[in-house]
Amino acid sequence: MDKFARLVPGATGIIRLSHAGFDKQVSEAIVTSSFICGGLCGGGHRYFLKTVGGRWIVVSKRETSVS
Repeated sequence: MDKFARLVPGATGIIRLSHAGFDKQVSEAIVTSSFICGGLCGGGHRYFLKTVGGRWIVVSKRETSVS
């Protein structure tokens, strides 16, 4: 995090997003995210999405990690 803090002063952390995984019909998807703010600071979530009316909506969100 020290190198990151020098490169991006004022930022509170790093957000990571996975590639989306889709079902065969490409109507449902899963994406994971994590937020790292240093040491024992951060967390992660898994998002379940589906298409409704041509738009992606979050159906549910589950916490996968916390520190």
